Amino acid sequence: VQTLNVVQVAATGRRERNRVARRAQYLRTAMRIVSEDGVERLTMQRMADDLDCAVGTIYTYFSSKDALLADLQRLALDRITESYRRLRARIEPELAVRAEDEAEAALADVLLGLRFWVSTSDVFPDESNLFRALTTRSTRLAADEAARMLPSAWQLFALGASSISRAQDTGALSPGDAGQRMVTAASALGGVLLLEGIAHFDPELFAGRALALRLAEDLLRGWGADPDRLASAVVLADALLLDGPLVPDVPGIDDGA
Repeated sequence: VQTLNVVQVAATGRRERNRVARRAQYLRTAMRIVSEDGVERLTMQRMADDLDCAVGTIYTYFSSKDALLADLQRLALDRITESYRRLRARIEPELAVRAEDEAEAALADVLLGLRFWVSTSDVFPDESNLFRALTTRSTRLAADEAARMLPSAWQLFALGASSISRAQDTGALSPGDAGQRMVTAASALGGVLLLEGIAHFDPELFAGRALALRLAEDLLRGWGADPDRLASAVVLADALLLDGPLVPDVPGIDDGA
C-alpha cells in the first residue's frame, strides 16, 4: 500500500508539472502572436493551429480569450515590477552615499523611476507591445478578468508612488497626491512614446524617447523641484546608470509561470 501511495504521488506530481509546462507554452505562444500580429489576431483557434493541438485543450487552461489576456498582462506586469525592484535595490545604497542630501537622493530616485518607465520597451518589447495593444483595443477585457490583473498593476504603480511620496516628504517635491502623480506620469510618458510610431515622418519632431525623457524632468519641475537640485539629481542619475542597467533583465514566461 505504501509503495502504491508513493507511485500515485509521483504520478500526480508529474501530471501537475506537465500541466504547468503546457500552460507556460500556451502563454509564450499567445505573447508571440500578440507581439507579432496584434491582440485582434490572437484567437484560441490561432493558438491551436500554431501549437498543433485541439482548441478544446486550450480552453481547459483558459476559459476565454479575456482570461488568457488577463494572465498575459499579469505576468508582464510582474516581470517589469521585479525589474524595477532590482533597479531600486542597486541604486538606493548608492544614492544614500553619493547624494548631497536626502532630498537630492529622493529626487534622483524619482527621476530614475520615470526613466525606467520610458525605457522598459528596450528590454521587454513583447510586454510593451501587449500594453500598447490592450490600451488601444476597442473591446475592453471583461470586468472580472481585468480585476485579476489589478493587484499586479497596483504593485508597480505603488512602488513608483512611494518614491514620489518620499521625495515630497523630504521637500524635494511640493506636497501632492503621489498616486495621482504616478498615474499622470505613466499616462503622459506612454502617450509621448506613441510618437515613435510616426517618427519616420520626422525623426527629430517625433522623437518619442527623447521627448519622454525631457518630459520626465518637466514633470518634476511642475511638481515643485528646485531647478538647481534637479540639475544635480540629473547628474547623479546619469552617473548611477554607468554602474549598471536602467532596466535589469528578468526571466520571462517559463515552466514555472
